[in-house]
Amino acid sequence: MARMIRTCMRVAAVLLVSAPMWADILKLKDGRDYEGKIVEQNEKEVKIKTPMGAMTFKREDILEIIAQKSLVDLMDERLLALNPSAPPQYLEAGKWCLEEAKQEGVGLRLINLAMALDPKLYADGQLYLGDYYYGKKNDRRKAAQCYQSALI
Repeated sequence: MARMIRTCMRVAAVLLVSAPMWADILKLKDGRDYEGKIVEQNEKEVKIKTPMGAMTFKREDILEIIAQKSLVDLMDERLLALNPSAPPQYLEAGKWCLEEAKQEGVGLRLINLAMALDPKLYADGQLYLGDYYYGKKNDRRKAAQCYQSALI
């Protein structure tokens, strides 16, 4: 079981490298918004790194700076808080990864891990996966397999 948990954490770490890291939002007075990571700021200017490159703006042109945690930070917090003696946490973290973080590989592994840690969660996990495959992925064959497994 510990091996499965370590494997799940390794996969999560690899997938997090590819996750978008942008979290801060810079709102300008002219209505434009830039999402990125604030890398430097002083009383005159703010430099933000965006997918388009680094950009510098004068403080007088900025309406608001919204500092947020990045997806990587949020996922790190959730994964580090998981407790093997509380399998429902794994199920909830897996659902979050699928719905919010859009990290399918990590989400599916966490849900499968929750079901392995606590067989009582098997039906709930399979029903959720069935809904996920049917609604989000439009894969009726996989959804049917999950629904059928939940009944066993």
